[in-house]
Amino acid sequence: MTRVYIYHSEPEKPEFEIVNSFSQSYTMVGGQRCRDTDLNVIVYKNFNDPDLYKRVKEEHNRINGEPTELKIDLYKYEIENNEPYKTITIDYINDTVKIE
Repeated sequence: MTRVYIYHSEPEKPEFEIVNSFSQSYTMVGGQRCRDTDLNVIVYKNFNDPDLYKRVKEEHNRINGEPTELKIDLYKYEIENNEPYKTITIDYINDTVKIE
């Protein structure tokens, strides 16, 4: 008698997934057009990689263009806490990055 075992494994998860985005466009005094974008990102691996936010930023900007300000909330996969474990705010006008 021969037995055959078939194992089904879960597909490989990506490093991260952008699950939600919100953009707001407005005009500043003086006529400058601005667009602020907030992203909610689920992180499956490399949680503490200091360059992770740069890959998220590049993916977003490649698809949607560069906003005036980009806020990225990072959430760990399979954690039931609804709070981000890290928030990164990129201000393109002043060329600053704030990591909380």
